[in-house]
Amino acid sequence: MKRSDRRKQAKKRERAKRLAKERNLRRNEPQFEPYYPADDAPFAQERLERRFALLAVARGASTEEEITALLAEVADRPWHEVAAEEFAANQLEQAQELAYCAMETSDDDEALDLAEEALELDEFNCDARRVLLSRAEAPPTPENALEELFSIVEDGAQALGGDEVFRAVEGQLGSLVTARGYLRARGTLALALREAGRDDEARHELQDMLTLDREDSLNVRFALLSLLLRDGDRESASALLARFDQDTSDAMAWSRLLFAWPDAAPDELAERLRAARAANPLVEQLVLEPDGVDRDDPRFESAEAVTQALELTTQARRPFADWLRAQG
Repeated sequence: MKRSDRRKQAKKRERAKRLAKERNLRRNEPQFEPYYPADDAPFAQERLERRFALLAVARGASTEEEITALLAEVADRPWHEVAAEEFAANQLEQAQELAYCAMETSDDDEALDLAEEALELDEFNCDARRVLLSRAEAPPTPENALEELFSIVEDGAQALGGDEVFRAVEGQLGSLVTARGYLRARGTLALALREAGRDDEARHELQDMLTLDREDSLNVRFALLSLLLRDGDRESASALLARFDQDTSDAMAWSRLLFAWPDAAPDELAERLRAARAANPLVEQLVLEPDGVDRDDPRFESAEAVTQALELTTQARRPFADWLRAQG
């Protein structure tokens, strides 16, 4: 047996022991209200795509005409009614459903239980493993968290089929719904590397993700842009913005402002600022007055994501924040 295989088996045993211990510790705690995903749950669309793929395989639908007909058949049906029988017979899909619920519930104990159940069905489920890592009762050290994230990404890639599959999809990995969990794990790893100050590694991960997923289904381009600007690589940053020049999101509006600052002409900066504020004014509030932000505002989640991706509240962006405050 190879040393790497022995190491994986040892880590698997350690994880099983840890999960069992944590499960036992929670048995005497108050019970949570069970989470049931609604028709419009956060991962409803992804669930529907997975269910549709199951149905297409079961029906043998492969031509454009057959796929179109099948889409019309399920168009008005909620995701949980699509391919119900196929889902009930598929252990990996059941594991992914548990992982979705684990990511969606607000109760940490329930999230951990759901993630553990998912891993009992699919030990390589990337989303479930990320939940265990991010919502553990005793958070791991940054070093241990990074080690686990590397392991999740490595195992996830192998579960998908490795380099052979990556080459076959030709930069369209994001269109493969079964690869989304892997991409989420890799994005989490990239951000953890950036937070740990390992910028070169973070940049590599983000650039490779954009090679595998040219459409950037997870919007990692904004985290990469922030790194490029911090490194002073404006040429690469400009190329990245040009690559996604059709993007009209609030994240792109704030990215264009950050790229223009501070060297652009005053008129251009003023125009970029107006566009960013119009796209999502909560970003500015999060940077300047975070305690006063209305977290129930439907724009808040996006504003928070923009702020984090572009590192707008970090010390490195302090000069930008000071300039923003001076604009009134």
